[in-house]
Amino acid sequence: MRSAKPLLVPVQMRTRAAYLTSSSQRNTYLGGYVGIMLVMAVYNLFIFLSIRDRSYMFYVLYILSVLAAQLAFVGIAPVVVAPSLTFLASKASILLTTVTAICASEFLRHFLHTTNGCQVSPGRPVGSTRPLGSDWRSTWPGRASRVTR
Repeated sequence: MRSAKPLLVPVQMRTRAAYLTSSSQRNTYLGGYVGIMLVMAVYNLFIFLSIRDRSYMFYVLYILSVLAAQLAFVGIAPVVVAPSLTFLASKASILLTTVTAICASEFLRHFLHTTNGCQVSPGRPVGSTRPLGSDWRSTWPGRASRVTR
């Protein structure tokens, strides 16, 4: 056997009936998970269409990307989506994990309104932010609570 990733091959000896029982139970749990995730995506899509808040759109994309990544980890997504594309099948978990991280960061950026409420403060270290309209000198450690000009 060859693989581009570490390969874990669990070897189990089962009777046909025991294998069918465990496979059926696994598929039932997996189907329940997929169903719950799809219901969450449809519900939040409905909220997005009702109130037009873009954060809900990114949340729907995040839910769907988490679902796709989980199905890729289990080994179902590459087989169902593109069984003939072996390159995509071997890289699906990495690709979908990256897509999930991007969707999560976009959802958080829109949900928390970080682009609207903060700006870089002059004189403070890079990465430091302050609410719009506040004076950084009044909140800097060791400074008076009110700065006079």
